[in-house]
Amino acid sequence: MNRSITTRIMLLMGVSFVLSAFADNHNVEGTTQDQLCRLVITNNGTQMISFLNAADVRLYNNYRNIYCKPQVGFEGGSLLKTADHYGAKDVFDKLVQSIKVEDIFWEHPVDDNIRNTKIIAYKN
Repeated sequence: MNRSITTRIMLLMGVSFVLSAFADNHNVEGTTQDQLCRLVITNNGTQMISFLNAADVRLYNNYRNIYCKPQVGFEGGSLLKTADHYGAKDVFDKLVQSIKVEDIFWEHPVDDNIRNTKIIAYKN
């Protein structure tokens, strides 16, 4: 009898842990995306971090859900692509430190022949 109660408690804790992990990975609202893109374009890294904290957006889990819309001379894309296009070095540095390594290469995968590909190691 005690084993079955212990097993149920452990199962319940496991399910709640998994659900909490999924809850953290959610779609970012359009207005939030637009504001983030504006902050990236203006190269305002400090304000971007404050905005992310206030909006409770975790780039580590939600980076791929954020898309900056096309504008004149820019085809649209991720926050890193936007920062690179507009020369927003401060924001670019903060983004690289805030996202997963896989997300850095998500838009532009590394070549199959990695021996002939230069990769600049940026993250510590």
